[in-house]
Amino acid sequence: MKNKLQVEIATYNHKYQKSFKDLNIEWISNYFVVEPNDIKALDHAEDYIINKGGEIFSAVLNDEVLGVCALIKSDGKEYDYELAKWL
Repeated sequence: MKNKLQVEIATYNHKYQKSFKDLNIEWISNYFVVEPNDIKALDHAEDYIINKGGEIFSAVLNDEVLGVCALIKSDGKEYDYELAKWL
């Protein structure tokens, strides 16, 4: 029987913060331009996302982060969350 790879979807954990930033910088720089506000938000993800009611998800395999995304809580009335910062 073959071993099945188990990818875990983990909610925010500070130990994955560097991966969250690194993967997003890679993605943004490939498709857009990394701006100072991107760096600020990625360096302070807890303040910009978690503490404002959002969430960061990491796809983890053997303690290696394969992909990330964030749900940012909206202040508007058109939608509750924005899917952002993803790879």
